[in-house]
Amino acid sequence: MNFRTLIVDDEAHARSRIQHLLQAHPDFCVIGECTNGTQAVERIRINQPDVVFLDVKMPGMDGFEVCRSILPHATPLVVFVTAFDQFALKAFEVRAIDYLLKPFDEDRFKQALAHIRDRLSTHNTVHSQNAQLVRLLEDLQQAKSLPDRFAFKVDGRVVLFRADDISWIESDGNYLRVHCTDVTHHLRETLASM
Repeated sequence: MNFRTLIVDDEAHARSRIQHLLQAHPDFCVIGECTNGTQAVERIRINQPDVVFLDVKMPGMDGFEVCRSILPHATPLVVFVTAFDQFALKAFEVRAIDYLLKPFDEDRFKQALAHIRDRLSTHNTVHSQNAQLVRLLEDLQQAKSLPDRFAFKVDGRVVLFRADDISWIESDGNYLRVHCTDVTHHLRETLASM
């Protein structure tokens, strides 16, 4: 099966790197590249890709505005690719399948491709995509003003913690100790920034 793939990033070297990494995976067929969000919305509506590698920060329309603009017309899987970890939680709220934090290595990229393959192999019908869209819209309507998840950078990856799983958080200078049900995480994050 070929996964029709669109790459959206305002930086030429970032688009080139994703294109290069995808060459080793013949089941991913790059159908185009876009340099901004407006181009991306048009290409997504016309070409209906299965997967979009999408930068968060771009001039004009950012990645989240692209996602809002294409719904409900198209529902490709979105992998956000960015140097900014603070948007991770927002990315998962719009049901992104993955979040690649620049600079990422080849192994991390392969993990993202594995997530895509798993999702597309189990949800390959229009019906399942429509059901996913309905769930997304319901989730967005029921969103609370307070976060139910927190995103932290741990060992170069963005890790999500459910608020219900956190017993308490203590400050340790420029670090936090997040005490969860079974484990304690030591994170380079201040209480004020959280």
